Amino acid sequence: MAKARDFIHFLIDYDGAPRKARVTVAALLHKERLKFWDVSHDQLIELFIKYHEQIEAIALSKMQRGDFSDATVSTEDLTS
Repeated sequence: MAKARDFIHFLIDYDGAPRKARVTVAALLHKERLKFWDVSHDQLIELFIKYHEQIEAIALSKMQRGDFSDATVSTEDLTS
């Protein structure tokens, strides 16, 4: 089971309404080739901000495919 610290949750505007989405912490860390114990919470937020356009585009794409239940951006999504 995933824990709260395993994801960064965010809202994305879809069809005029805010929708929940999330990115895995592992995806952000993998993108920068870091380990969990190497970064603080603030640094994770900075990584999210750095890649937010790419992350939001992937989440939006999933929503447009009708995948609202799992608008999660994973390592595979972020590195492909």
